[in-house]
Amino acid sequence: MNRIKIIFLFISITFLSFNNVYSETPKITNPPEIVDERVGCSVFFNKLRKSPNKKVRNFYAQFTYDDYGFYPKPSFNLNTGARNSLPNKNGNLVVGQIYNEVTASKIKSGDEILSINNKKIKNIDDFLKIIYDENIKEIKVNLLNRQQIKYEVILNKSLNSYRKVKYSIKNFDISDIDIKKSTYDVTIKHSFSDYYRDNERSEYKESHPIFDLSLGTLIYFDEKFDTYSYHICDIPENEFKSRTLLDPSYKVKINNLIKNDKDLEEISSYATPYHKLVGNTSNYVKIEKSYSSVLKIKNKFNLKSFPFDKQVLKFQVIDLGYGLDTRILDPSIFTYKSFENFLAIDDIPGWNKKSFKIDNLAFTPVTQNEGEYNDSHMVELVIERKPGYYIFKVIFPILLILLICWSVVWVDPKELEARLTITIVCLLSLIAYNFVIDSELPKLEYLTVLDWVILISYIYATIPNLLSIISFRLLKTNLPLGNKIEKLSKKYGLSSYVFLIFFIVLLNANTNIEHSSSLLSWMAPR
Repeated sequence: MNRIKIIFLFISITFLSFNNVYSETPKITNPPEIVDERVGCSVFFNKLRKSPNKKVRNFYAQFTYDDYGFYPKPSFNLNTGARNSLPNKNGNLVVGQIYNEVTASKIKSGDEILSINNKKIKNIDDFLKIIYDENIKEIKVNLLNRQQIKYEVILNKSLNSYRKVKYSIKNFDISDIDIKKSTYDVTIKHSFSDYYRDNERSEYKESHPIFDLSLGTLIYFDEKFDTYSYHICDIPENEFKSRTLLDPSYKVKINNLIKNDKDLEEISSYATPYHKLVGNTSNYVKIEKSYSSVLKIKNKFNLKSFPFDKQVLKFQVIDLGYGLDTRILDPSIFTYKSFENFLAIDDIPGWNKKSFKIDNLAFTPVTQNEGEYNDSHMVELVIERKPGYYIFKVIFPILLILLICWSVVWVDPKELEARLTITIVCLLSLIAYNFVIDSELPKLEYLTVLDWVILISYIYATIPNLLSIISFRLLKTNLPLGNKIEKLSKKYGLSSYVFLIFFIVLLNANTNIEHSSSLLSWMAPR
């Protein structure tokens, strides 16, 4: 009898376990014709059009937090894809995304967090422990800005609701840098993505209606193969214009854009479902819009250290569709990967790629009131000029010209005509070199390093002319003084020229550190 009870109990447990496992896998029913991608996508869009749920075609917040309106800058492990917020080389977390306009008026993305409530923040856990402490309603934050100036702000806790749009730069290729016109040309492929999830990871513990409508249309059961499968649908542009779907790139603009070659531009949009039933780790529908474009961007260049200069190329996209406290552009690991690959390739003639930086910056368009902010995604690419051309084809020939010019001090002062012929030819050669350089640079209100070299070379090419005339005159009036001048010219002429050039370079390296290449920056104290 006991054996029969044990067997019955075992069968009951097995049945219940099987029933629980089976119940965890939702049964998706669909008409047989849904296996045709054209039919499945068409039915999906029809259901979106007819849906009475306002969340389908209107903008709603995705995240709601009772916090202080900012979060540390994310760090990505490019091998594993893991996302975290790690301290920088100084051991400080850095301000990243800001999603509160009051907070944006007080702190800036990229600033280092030195302490919160006089406590050193060593990692993200320290940050979260203070931020989400229900007993703390106000924090005092000490920060260090990009100009290395410390400052302190007081922030109050408030309810913040916003939505994220994932922004990815998948390809970034610079084809030309025009210093004279202050522009650069770039071929770029980038995308904007919205994510509509099930209730497992939803802030409001309910599935988004777009995800619900994907079940049985984009995610379907194929009876022929007795398995689940999916469709990836092209989204026609009219589906965005008619507000069947929200355009994830709605009113996102590229800052300082001069030209977008529409003949070469390609725009594509996709609805891609993800589900555990087809082997994914989570359940959601991704609405993505991608652009492949050839752009000309206006960029500010600092040429004081030319030709030993370092420049920052800036690429910024600005969300003009929604305020900072409504929608933010979330950085993607694909952007970091694409720029790591970009740095590894030496494909910009005359330039070396050094580093890149990605930040979310609060931006106020000129058409908005002070205190109103939009989010922007900024990429700063640091490049360094290869100075070989200017060293060997300009500076070195100038030094040779000056060497020849000052060689006249070893010619007998009586040979005035021979001396003047050499010095005047040298001066004309310098003028010709100046025209070569001038054609490559814009009309600047300041002198570059090379300008100073040429200017000083003019002066030192003129001095031997005057010395030759003076020495010839002193042969007849004051021979001892003439001999003394000749002796000093031989001893200090070229050496003073070299010293003055070195002093100019050293002075520039110390006053323009940020835009000086590694050939000069070593001269500046740290």
